[in-house]
Amino acid sequence: MRYVIAICLVLTTILARSQDSVLRIVSSNPPIVFDTTGEWVQHELELYNSGSDSVEITRVRGGCACANAVVLQRFIAPQDTGVVILSVSTAHFKSDTNRVSFTFASPDKTVDGMYVPLTIIRAKSDR
Repeated sequence: MRYVIAICLVLTTILARSQDSVLRIVSSNPPIVFDTTGEWVQHELELYNSGSDSVEITRVRGGCACANAVVLQRFIAPQDTGVVILSVSTAHFKSDTNRVSFTFASPDKTVDGMYVPLTIIRAKSDR
């Protein structure tokens, strides 16, 4: 099946919990069409650290067994960007619109618990 994956920017910026370390999403790609029959779809999430301290991301956890993430840069220096690859299996999707959440983990309390929602929409041609 073909799915359209789109970042749902309910939170157009992700703010860290301290005043000194701020992460925000800088990758707002248009929806991408994937050919999938229960395969994994991916989105590259680019984050920018506008703070004056480095931010450490130890893990990003998907909200269900169908989701996982790979942190490409564990430390994001001040005024620099980092990338996290978000992946979701479409095998169990029954409806046209599906939502999966991702939560950031870090020893740095400014990042721990940050939340990113991901919306996956079935392409019209496959409905």
